[in-house]
Amino acid sequence: MGGAICSGILFNITGNKSPSFLQNHYKLGKMVDGSLVLNNFECVFLYYKKRIDPVNPFYRKSTNLLRDLLKDDGEGELYIVYETLKIRGYYVKRENDMLFARKSPRGDYMGPIIVRRENSTTDFSYLYSNTPAYYFTLDEDGDITAFLVTAEEMNGMNEEKIPDDIKIEKVGGRFVTDNKDIPDWYGQRFKDLRILSDFETGYHKSDDKDRSLNRIYGELIDRRFIVKSGFKYGAHFRAYVKNIQEHAEFLIHYLDGPEEWYKISRAVRVANGVRKRMIFCGFIENRLLFVEIKRIRDPLKDQQTDG
Repeated sequence: MGGAICSGILFNITGNKSPSFLQNHYKLGKMVDGSLVLNNFECVFLYYKKRIDPVNPFYRKSTNLLRDLLKDDGEGELYIVYETLKIRGYYVKRENDMLFARKSPRGDYMGPIIVRRENSTTDFSYLYSNTPAYYFTLDEDGDITAFLVTAEEMNGMNEEKIPDDIKIEKVGGRFVTDNKDIPDWYGQRFKDLRILSDFETGYHKSDDKDRSLNRIYGELIDRRFIVKSGFKYGAHFRAYVKNIQEHAEFLIHYLDGPEEWYKISRAVRVANGVRKRMIFCGFIENRLLFVEIKRIRDPLKDQQTDG
């Protein structure tokens, strides 16, 4: 009866089982000349299932085995998610630093599944370039929080136009207008004037500071959204699809560099708590693009437990 091999390490199979039994039961490895050939994650999985035992006593100490099989940074966290998927009965494959999983040998793969620690960072380009994707985030207690990241087109339905010829003047350090033709939601009413926000001011003054945020604001207006400050929710903007009498459907935040996952998670939780969708935006090749990030409570809930 053949054994198993992984990265040049030989293993005996325990419990008087055959290599083909392990392959069929656990949905892993491949048979070569009567032996079960495993990749590193498959090997660690069966080792902790006590289904294989190293022939060399040196590798019977788990730290010695793991040091040789999980060498790169982040592989420990990636393996934890791999094991979680396997226990739920998935067929799992690894491609570089991503996982893909499916329910049956001929089913569609779910993924990519990208694993991050709570203090890991990401940037907008990476998020957008890998959509759609699941992000499994491990906190310091080893718990997994799952997110789904998808690309969004972002178009509103607001019919009220902002006149191009609004005259604005600076009063008391703020820009104001006495134009009577602007929509009710534009600016803040003060007596017979409207006090404009910094973004509303920037929409009319091309030389204003913070041009990236001004450009985002302007593009959202041009996409027929009603756009107001998102400060009270910890975001740059809140956006209304059609009118301001309804609740804002979106919170929108600009990512201009690396961001920690715990901050992304916090933003998603806040948005969920106030019944809004959390949108992150950024520039790629000078194009303004958008992704939605939402928490997925249990993407694996339909799976059976591995025996």
